[in-house]
Amino acid sequence: MAIPMPPAPDSDDEPELPPVAIASALPSPVREDPSPALPAPAPARSDEPPVRWGPLPTVRPEPVPAPRAEPSSTVRPDAPPPLRPGTVVVATAPAPVVPDDFATRANAWIAEQLPRLAQRSERLVLRVLHAAAQAEETGDEDDVLQAARAMHLSGPGGAWPTAAAAGLDARRLHEAAAAAFWDARNAHQALALQLRAFGANPLDADVAGNLAFYYLKQRPAAAESARRLALYALALPDSPHAAGRLEDWTTLAIASALVGRERDARNAFFVTLALSPSLDRQCRAAASAYATHGTPLRAPTEAMLARIRTWGRSGESPFCRWPPNWWVGVRAP
Repeated sequence: MAIPMPPAPDSDDEPELPPVAIASALPSPVREDPSPALPAPAPARSDEPPVRWGPLPTVRPEPVPAPRAEPSSTVRPDAPPPLRPGTVVVATAPAPVVPDDFATRANAWIAEQLPRLAQRSERLVLRVLHAAAQAEETGDEDDVLQAARAMHLSGPGGAWPTAAAAGLDARRLHEAAAAAFWDARNAHQALALQLRAFGANPLDADVAGNLAFYYLKQRPAAAESARRLALYALALPDSPHAAGRLEDWTTLAIASALVGRERDARNAFFVTLALSPSLDRQCRAAASAYATHGTPLRAPTEAMLARIRTWGRSGESPFCRWPPNWWVGVRAP
């Protein structure tokens, strides 16, 4: 059965298509955005509560850690070792502040205070030297000892008060100087350390006396400085040595001879004979001083040995013999 075809419309009576049909009939344009289109939101349900939009919460940025320093390939030798995890660090008190340069203080004190104090000390020491010159016979040493015990300055006379910490520093430097001289045989280093010890505590008789000793051990010997310091050390008040140290009397004798005070050198050697329990020790010291310094020490040393011979005690030590060893081979006039 044939299907009847509808009659062809006339060209003048062509029916108009609705806009929707025209739009669907046209090809869809190419989208520039390659991303797929988002699906349309689903229609809200009538039974869901309406969404209320409030202010957005404030988001605080997280702190950015500081950049870590790259570990250095060079490690300082004095750097402390790293702490172990769980180590408790206890805060410690700061170290006490001490003067930064004791040597500067010592040099200033020696230049400004020592000349006046040495002059005052010399007046007291000369009384002891005079008593020793008169003690020609054995048994007269008591007069020398009494005069020596009375020779003390009335006060430090311008020396600044020293704290306990400075006194401890002075003793440590004093011991270090002794080690440098006797163990290392370094007289220059010993003098530098002892000078700092004197700057820490100029009221210590041992410190002042050893500084005078180290001045004599320099090349050339600083005889005048050694003499002034020896006088000052002998007359210091509150010294544990009531009659002065035997070593300081020996230093005074040698320094006096080197500066041309032969009589003071001779009498100072006489004082050592009154204070020393052993003649051998003092004869050795005098012979060593003569061997080191030569002619200036010859007359004072011979005067001491002559007095020992007068006492009849030359045989107590080979260093006390008369005539002395340096007379061997010398033809008598």
